[in-house]
Amino acid sequence: MEKLSALAFVLFATSFATLAQDTCTVDAITIPDALDSWQWISGSYPPGGSVTYELPLLQSNSITYVFKTGCGDGAWADHNTVLEYRTPPPCLLVMADSGSCAPGGTELDINFVVWEGPSRIRVRGANGEGGSFTLAYRSIGGMAGNCNECPSFDEALAPGSYWQTVDGSYGIDGCKVYKVSVANGLTYDFKTGCGDGATADHDTRISISNVYCNELASNDNACEAGRSSITWTATEAGTIFVRVAGASGEAGNFSMAYRRSGGNGSACGSCTNHDANLSAGWYWATVAGSYLPGGCQVYRLVQEEGYVYSYKIGCGDGASCDHNAQLELLNDSCNVLLTGTDQCGDGSSTLEFTSAGEWPLFLRVSGIDGAGGNYTLARRRHGTCPTCPDHDLEITPTLQWQSSDSSFLEYGCRVYKVNVAAGMTYAFQLECTDCNWWDDLAPMMEAYDSACNIMDIPTYSLNSGARTWTFMAVYTGAVYLRIHGDGWQGEAYTLSYKNVGAATDACLDAPMVPVPIDGYVELQGSLAGITPNGDHLAGTAWQDSAVAWYAVEIPEYCYTFTVSYCGQDTAWPGSMGFLATECGADSLLFGMPSLYFPCSNGNANDEYWLLQGTYYLPLLANPLDPANNMYHIAVGCSSVILDGIDGPPITGTWGIHPNPGHDALVLTGPGIGGKSMEAWFMDMTGRVVKRFPITSTSTPVVTSELKPGAYIIRLTGETSPVVLRWIKE
Repeated sequence: MEKLSALAFVLFATSFATLAQDTCTVDAITIPDALDSWQWISGSYPPGGSVTYELPLLQSNSITYVFKTGCGDGAWADHNTVLEYRTPPPCLLVMADSGSCAPGGTELDINFVVWEGPSRIRVRGANGEGGSFTLAYRSIGGMAGNCNECPSFDEALAPGSYWQTVDGSYGIDGCKVYKVSVANGLTYDFKTGCGDGATADHDTRISISNVYCNELASNDNACEAGRSSITWTATEAGTIFVRVAGASGEAGNFSMAYRRSGGNGSACGSCTNHDANLSAGWYWATVAGSYLPGGCQVYRLVQEEGYVYSYKIGCGDGASCDHNAQLELLNDSCNVLLTGTDQCGDGSSTLEFTSAGEWPLFLRVSGIDGAGGNYTLARRRHGTCPTCPDHDLEITPTLQWQSSDSSFLEYGCRVYKVNVAAGMTYAFQLECTDCNWWDDLAPMMEAYDSACNIMDIPTYSLNSGARTWTFMAVYTGAVYLRIHGDGWQGEAYTLSYKNVGAATDACLDAPMVPVPIDGYVELQGSLAGITPNGDHLAGTAWQDSAVAWYAVEIPEYCYTFTVSYCGQDTAWPGSMGFLATECGADSLLFGMPSLYFPCSNGNANDEYWLLQGTYYLPLLANPLDPANNMYHIAVGCSSVILDGIDGPPITGTWGIHPNPGHDALVLTGPGIGGKSMEAWFMDMTGRVVKRFPITSTSTPVVTSELKPGAYIIRLTGETSPVVLRWIKE
């Protein structure tokens, strides 16, 4: 039966609502369980991709699993990587690590298994990079009571300046092995006698081995008969293994006391003589420390520009302190840049700063008035994310479409202050600029009113993957729009926005027009005599203009819904550039056409990707020609998208060669017959990225400037629309 440990259940339950689910697809072979020996597997993926491995993990507190793409032992990557540990299906994210060793290497240690079964280990680029890697992995540990020889170990210890103790026991010929990270120049003491909480009910032997399991020092009788005490000084930073066993294979119980001395823990010296390096990830992590009276602990910080770093020795999240203490941020001249504040009311300290790329920086923990003691330091990092009413950019939508290209970091966002006027309707469209065409759109939108209360206005997802959001302002002032991801990933995006005017007319009496699939209907008549009736506010570009409505009914999925004004003899100003999905028009809009094509006579084709349903089309009367206002509009729907034919075209068809392709292609067809034709390249968000004239039956096209992905090619000038698909590898 599947079961959760108590610690794992807390993590699992508190994370369930926010952690994204993986597809659970296994991309590579199953990694076998490997006890006490390194194994390796190599992989690669494109930008935005990942590799997922399936493997069995035993639910045991005495086994530690190690996975890494750096830090030696054959692990390697040519880019910054993230390692993720996920449960068996539904593949919830349990823990992740990035950049824990240089350059860009990552090590993920799993010392608890939250769910028995075939777990997942996922490798991806830290910032969406593609690349190659070699994953090194092993498991360490075994059954409790047996002798887990180095480098297997039972527990990891973090000695501080004060004596700490750990209890242990073993059977005959058994032992306990502890993994200890050490700093260059510091002295480490371990003992099972001689006081300070150290005891044993039998003769013991303590030995210290290096990372290669070569014995460096040992003792079996340094204090009272049969009790052990050993002092050892590190000559370099690294890892040692401390082994406690019966001197002659005896079984028994013990309490080992341990500490470290020297460094800043004994006397608070220069910050450059730091005690340890410290990095921060997306989740709160802790490190225990201590110092003697007058001492301190100093950490050299590993940081990246643009992220917010938080450190604390109080206020929860595992942070604690048994004395009044303070945190200080120092530069490499040991000058204090920032001092932590007491936000918990108990003498604890919190410090937060945004990294400007200055390197190196140091964090000093010290007792107020020279107090000594123990503490647990909690730290994390996250992307910058202003809180309403703070914002990154102020915008004022106009009647013309505008756009903002931007991005946010992991666990970050961008906040826009949007200036709005009462009675006006506003439309926004959010597109992912660097996602693959098959991905779901990562960025999402939230809106807050002038009092920073969240607005209950849903977004609408277009079939292209873009998200749209529209609303009618009920007050004049500001609305705050927040663009963010769904968790750990950062993202680049384009936000388009527009004031579509006060198009709030009641459209319930609009005539219903069924639109056939793969066909057209004509809407024609006159808007003469239609009065504004306050349709548009005074002072706007559409003042004194009137709006009339049609209701168009789509019986099934419509890949290309076209509203064509090209048949007008003179330029028709009636395209307002949106459709309403409910009546009135302020309820929910398609804020902009998915595609827009100008006509040779100054009019336009507006095209949308629509699902089945009823949509409301506004027609804007022309105040410059109130007596006439004749219109003749074609409205049509196509459910077909053609793959570009790779090779010579079949008679009467258009084709693309090669398909898929790279930096060039040839567009071939049945001939243009004296017509003026153009080819429009769109990415899968509907953005026009390239256009050019078609001059012959075989037109070469350079595509080196386009990103890899899928593109829609729309040919204009044909009697019926021609839509092709081409993939750039």
